[in-house]
Amino acid sequence: MLDTCSKYKTTKLKNFKKVEFADQDIVERFIPQLAEILDLVDLDIEECFVSDESMFGDFEGLVANNKKLYSFKEKYGFIPESSQYLYEIAQKMVCKRKQ
Repeated sequence: MLDTCSKYKTTKLKNFKKVEFADQDIVERFIPQLAEILDLVDLDIEECFVSDESMFGDFEGLVANNKKLYSFKEKYGFIPESSQYLYEIAQKMVCKRKQ
């Protein structure tokens, strides 16, 4: 019985395609900023996969918290656009903080 199960699992796995995740080299430099961005749509960075290719629009189905958006705009002077990569927003946040 065990042989049958392991053969079945092995056969089934051969039919799956390899999953490749996008790079995270850039976003790894902006973890605190990404956490703040994701908080705008009430997500915890520890519960999401964010890559260098992730855009704010990827979370469009989630409703942004208006109070948090207002605070974000007051703090940084802009509101993230759905067409922006998350790392671009994070870079902009860092630059605004330095001013």
